[in-house]
Amino acid sequence: VCKDTVASISEPAQKNSYGLSDGAWMKDARGHGKVIYLTNGHYGNSLLEFRDMDTFKSGQASNLYNLPYDFTGTGHVVFNGAFFYNRAFSRDVIRFDLRRRFVSAWTTLHDAILEEQTHRTQTEVEFAVDESGLRLLYPALDTEGFHQEVILLIHLHHRDLQPIQTFRTGLRRGLYGNTFLVCGVLYGVDSMERRYANVTYAFDTHTLTHTVPSLAFTNMHTHTSQVSYNPLDKKLYAWDGGHQMNYDVIFAY
Repeated sequence: VCKDTVASISEPAQKNSYGLSDGAWMKDARGHGKVIYLTNGHYGNSLLEFRDMDTFKSGQASNLYNLPYDFTGTGHVVFNGAFFYNRAFSRDVIRFDLRRRFVSAWTTLHDAILEEQTHRTQTEVEFAVDESGLRLLYPALDTEGFHQEVILLIHLHHRDLQPIQTFRTGLRRGLYGNTFLVCGVLYGVDSMERRYANVTYAFDTHTLTHTVPSLAFTNMHTHTSQVSYNPLDKKLYAWDGGHQMNYDVIFAY
């Protein structure tokens, strides 16, 4: 069930300090709520699992998944018992089944325009989960327009990674820091490194309209490499310079 418009984002609460300056931490948005998953760094092939917040703070992982293909970036998610990620040095996205530990779906984003991997510092292929399921965000060549670059938002079937619906957003690469998706609305934060940043872009997939909100967003440690929304607890999960942060999403109604 979706609430209405996001009214504000709370100040961040630091939950832990772990790992490298870049990384991602998350919970399964269709899971039991306590288990924490984590990737450390911008490249790698390990996914760590912690039973709960206490074991995460003590650094004692309960599970280690050695992925068959390296990941790149910090735009992965865990959803319905699977880890979804962008295979390094490629346009491929992968569904890795955590229980059976194998690749259960795979697709190639043929229209994706990705920077040369050696220069890539920002995450370009990002998964997101909201109340209606799995989404994917990436830069592509806009075949409908003037063959310019556009950031596409795709609603995916989580079992086979096939598209349900595709949206052309008004975002431009390099002009925003992070994105997150709440209740079918895509929000863009204008900087990942300025301490006092703002959410300055919103795209509503229900009405296909763009708005310019002005919501304060604090990058506490001035290097936020991941922001993702969890529809179970209505919080944002962020990785900021090796610190794991939570933000409360405050709704207007």
